[in-house]
Amino acid sequence: MSRKYSQETMTESIVAQVLSLGEMPINDLRALWRESFNSEPPTDKRRYLERRLGHRLQEIVFQKANPTLLNSNQMRIDRLIDTLDQTSGRKKAKAPELEPGTTLIREYREVKHVVTVMLDGDFEYEGCRYKSLSKIARVITGTRWSGPLFFGLTNTTTKNKKAGGRK
Repeated sequence: MSRKYSQETMTESIVAQVLSLGEMPINDLRALWRESFNSEPPTDKRRYLERRLGHRLQEIVFQKANPTLLNSNQMRIDRLIDTLDQTSGRKKAKAPELEPGTTLIREYREVKHVVTVMLDGDFEYEGCRYKSLSKIARVITGTRWSGPLFFGLTNTTTKNKKAGGRK
């Protein structure tokens, strides 16, 4: 049997398997999910289960044919993600290291809020200790904030903002 014939047979077989997913009762799809992913299905939406299972069946079959296929693809994907992170234009804001005893003052809704940096790196606000400035910003505003951004220690800049915005 030639390699070409074997590959064609394998491809026809996986196509038949994927097409058969649309004919399966939902309980059988759930059982196949458990078998394929070793977990409970995340949803009961048939279309989602069919698509993810179809993808998973192809992964299994083609990885048997070429064991390095998924590993090399995953490495390529990881490199692409790293490249996108580096070139996305959004710079990750990094809070400066704060010396113990530093006092941060922020006026929010006409109320002055004072935070002190403690020796162990925690923060003191209104007699309570907090591990992060973000928790304090949430206490103050009632919404999620970047603590360093809220207290003016960082800013979020993008290439577009530096270039004067989008046109």
